[in-house]
Amino acid sequence: MPDVVLCRRFPFPDVNELVAAGCPDGITLRWLANDATPAAARSALADVHVLLGAWVTGWPFAADDFGAGLKLVQLLSAGYESVDVPALAAAGIPVANIGTANASTVAEHAMALILALLRQLPAQVDLVRSGGWRPAPPARELRGRTVGIVGLGGIGREIARRALAFDTTVVYTSRRVVSEVPGVTRVALAELLASSDVVCLAVPVTPETTGLIAAAELAVMRPSAVLVNVSRGAVVDERALAAALASGAIAGAGLDVLAVEPPSPDNPLLAMPNVLVTPHQAGLSPDAWPRIVSLAWANVVSALSGGAIAHRIV
Repeated sequence: MPDVVLCRRFPFPDVNELVAAGCPDGITLRWLANDATPAAARSALADVHVLLGAWVTGWPFAADDFGAGLKLVQLLSAGYESVDVPALAAAGIPVANIGTANASTVAEHAMALILALLRQLPAQVDLVRSGGWRPAPPARELRGRTVGIVGLGGIGREIARRALAFDTTVVYTSRRVVSEVPGVTRVALAELLASSDVVCLAVPVTPETTGLIAAAELAVMRPSAVLVNVSRGAVVDERALAAALASGAIAGAGLDVLAVEPPSPDNPLLAMPNVLVTPHQAGLSPDAWPRIVSLAWANVVSALSGGAIAHRIV
């Protein structure tokens, strides 16, 4: 009997083609529609050995749905909040993400948001498009400023390396001391927020990080500071963020993620001139997908053969 991998389809045909093309000989790849009912999803799981890909919020499986044949849940993302990790751990089923396969593209997106905010690029472009020229909104340099990174995992480290190249001071806060990036200093969250010109969020969403940046934390930040979020929307209290931006408590925000995606048209953040919102696109560069898919299939093959599983969450 061949090994069976069940994958949800991505809304990107090229990615689905990459996944299909990477499927090794001897493995049967099945696709599960994103709109499959929980009952259909559970039925499809009956003889599956690996769950692969975009397991979206609304995890349809319970612990007793997992058969003895399920050897791995392999995500195609760095985040893992879309699966029920405790249930999988209790069932003894490993969960793995993609490690740092898309860290560089997320870090580049974070830097693009930082620079666009400081240089006021959207306002300057709008000025010229409307027939104006000068005076234009003033552009601030990143050089000489302090960049605070909340979470120095794979993505946070890549952001740190790029920020250091701009002659900045880089501080971070993390559950553990990280020594792989020379030139960065670990500080407490309160100190990071108070001292940073740019606060960049790069943590997974967990019970500990949900609502991590709320009214009290935003009040500590400098009025000239900007907040950039390339982690998950739930890490930020959006109501408090909108209030801080409206009052001038902070200068701006660059958000690749929101609490509800896609957002409601009446989300106040969308209409704010000092806010840039991108469509959760930071990690989705076509340059990164071949790395992601290759890593994932290598992990699948290793798991099915009883080998080591890289980038395990549990």
